[in-house]
Amino acid sequence: MVPVGGDDMKTFLWLQPDNRWSRLVRRLEGELASHGWQGVERGSDYDVILTDNTMIEMAAAKDRPLVMFDLSDGSHLGSGVWEQLDNPNLKAVLKVSALKNPFDYNMHRGRRHTPFVYRPARPHAIGDLEKIKAFASYGAMEPLDAATESYEEGERNITAFFAGTTEYRPETPEGFAVSEHRRQCLRAVSEIEGAFCVDSKAYRRDQYLSLMRRSQFAVCPWGWGEATYREYEAALCGAIPIRPKTPWQEEPDGIQCIWCEPDFSDLKQLLDDIQEPAARWIQHAKRVNRERVLRKRMMVGERLVRVLNVSCDSAVETDPNQTPCR
Repeated sequence: MVPVGGDDMKTFLWLQPDNRWSRLVRRLEGELASHGWQGVERGSDYDVILTDNTMIEMAAAKDRPLVMFDLSDGSHLGSGVWEQLDNPNLKAVLKVSALKNPFDYNMHRGRRHTPFVYRPARPHAIGDLEKIKAFASYGAMEPLDAATESYEEGERNITAFFAGTTEYRPETPEGFAVSEHRRQCLRAVSEIEGAFCVDSKAYRRDQYLSLMRRSQFAVCPWGWGEATYREYEAALCGAIPIRPKTPWQEEPDGIQCIWCEPDFSDLKQLLDDIQEPAARWIQHAKRVNRERVLRKRMMVGERLVRVLNVSCDSAVETDPNQTPCR
């Protein structure tokens, strides 16, 4: 990031490789600067370190307040996060989604949508678990830009839409569970009159979005995590997302959707039961979803500013010798 100047600006060290979160933060440069924060990629004069779990050990060695993006897709914790949770310098772990009950992380590190269970070596205190925060889901990511450019409300002659792979490393326990879940989705969608479904990742992006814009509903099965790009693509393309129930999960965006059973056994009945009141809700949900996703950049910028400010302030509170944030 390019410093924008000013003696009263607070600074975070941008200790990141080129990944989806780094690209997001770079796009938020203007919003962060308007709230008094700028990023630097080197130097020793900074208030907070912004990193991800691939570089957390390097960041922890610098003995400064840390804010970490967890790169895992779901509410479960990614590699390296568990070992750093009790680090007093770690102030926040930002994720696409988080568990509603922080204590649940002590049992399975948050992996709830497959039967594969992680057993942590030792539990963490509630204060450390509360560092885990649902921050910004996939609606903030740049691949969705294409979906915002040519949205038109036209004929929707596809009842339900799903195009995606059902192969998620099935040789592993968690991969087998996700693969079977997505095969159940494919089978359920194929039984719906007027639906379009295909087990493939071969579609070009313009073809995929064209099909999404012609769809009334987009079925959004889990991948490695519960949250997916698909629900945000659907929101921007005017299709209503249908998602497996995830009552354990906290999400930051509030996308309006229809919830189904994780095995999609009730999918056909849900669509058969849609009556006039539901149709009016669908028009409302389309408008709300699109507005929320299009306002995403501003909302995410404000969230990140709050996290950075709190991290800075709490570092001074816990260590009186710490240099105050500017």
